[in-house]
Amino acid sequence: MNEKMFMNVDEQIERLKKLGIHIPDDEKTKKQLLDNSYYNIVNGYRDLFLFKNQKDKFLRGTRFTELYALYHFDRQLRHSLLSFLLEVETTLKNRIVYAFMNTTDAGGNVEYPRDDYLKLHSYANHSEQSSKNTIKMIAKLQRTISTSFGNSDAVTHYLSNYGYVPLWVLATRMTFGDIKMFYSCLKSKTRQAVAKKYNMSDADLLTHMELLAFIRNHCAHGNRIYCMRKKIDLPLPNKNTFPKRHVLIQANHGKHNLLNVFISLTFFLSKSRYEELVDKTMGLFEILEQRLKTIGIDNVHKHTGLPSDKSVLQECV
Repeated sequence: MNEKMFMNVDEQIERLKKLGIHIPDDEKTKKQLLDNSYYNIVNGYRDLFLFKNQKDKFLRGTRFTELYALYHFDRQLRHSLLSFLLEVETTLKNRIVYAFMNTTDAGGNVEYPRDDYLKLHSYANHSEQSSKNTIKMIAKLQRTISTSFGNSDAVTHYLSNYGYVPLWVLATRMTFGDIKMFYSCLKSKTRQAVAKKYNMSDADLLTHMELLAFIRNHCAHGNRIYCMRKKIDLPLPNKNTFPKRHVLIQANHGKHNLLNVFISLTFFLSKSRYEELVDKTMGLFEILEQRLKTIGIDNVHKHTGLPSDKSVLQECV
């Protein structure tokens, strides 16, 4: 294997030209390469512009501006999607924490006062494995409290003045993955109380949370979004309650693409917010289409799984 040697920006330009990529403006291209890196733009977004199964053979007429346009499209899509995912994450955290804190026993008394969320008896430990998972989850919460002391005013205040941190305060320091793990350890009646708000079972809610937690981290870490794949198939919802979603999930089964993320978000965003997401996304496709010459926009739609007809997405809600 040949070692990859560092190339300065002039050498990168020459490399692109040797690959047959047209450079309309050397100076502008140099700035884009310096600001965003050759690796991020060219290596990250060349696949659609290559002859099939040929690593460095670009389609005739490929322009660097097209590679950069796809890179910019994906970055804007990532930023847009992340803002909606953070909204869903916050809502889920609040509902799960509220359901836990509002759990009552047969006599109507609150079961989990103060810091009972750090105690094993507060969770569904019906097997050796579930107990191990709960212990692991509680240890993670304890580490979060420890690392937050001195770094979070709220956590520091409660620990210093009261000797414990309320769950609703700690939740602001928990990741999407943390809250998913916490939810999975809860007792059935508490999980079901949350899932009922979304018209699904607690098992189905866990599947949605796993997908959304993955894509949220994918966005936050700057990974490619338009061609993402996650081997999670969405559970089929009630056909009478969600007929359009049922059909779309069934048709997309096994493809594991970005369409699954959009369908999942229909269960968690309001109708107006979901339509806003669809409008923003389709607007990005329209801008990209104007900047592509070598390939068609249908090729990009195919990789995302998102239909070119936005009404197909909007009718899901």
